[in-house]
Amino acid sequence: MIRQLTAISFCLLLLAACSQDNNTPEMITRQFITKMGEGDNEGAGAHATERTHRFLAFRTQSMEMLGEDPIQPMLIESIQCETDADKAYCEFCCDPNGEKMVVPLVKRGEEWLVDIEIDELIKEFEQELEREE
Repeated sequence: MIRQLTAISFCLLLLAACSQDNNTPEMITRQFITKMGEGDNEGAGAHATERTHRFLAFRTQSMEMLGEDPIQPMLIESIQCETDADKAYCEFCCDPNGEKMVVPLVKRGEEWLVDIEIDELIKEFEQELEREE
């Protein structure tokens, strides 16, 4: 009986440790970038705030409008995060152009979520389109 309780306790501790490791800013960033690169907005959105959902929709629409394929798998060579209380900024290498990118995250309750500010990105996109005209 004691052996069984010890074995069950060990398994529960292992499960708890594994589930905590999946909720780090690094892991959430990796999951988000992977799903986004696969064109899986729903999967990426599982690790994101509402405004990031708007970013994902905007990204897909703008890429299609420019004649680009929204499915662009990214080779994630490294992810480094800086955390300050309930915010984190994770730099990963590399996007499809070989550039480093920073992914902002917020902690809601016990869960880390990607939190991309879409309004600023839309302004930048519109300004870029105006320059090209």
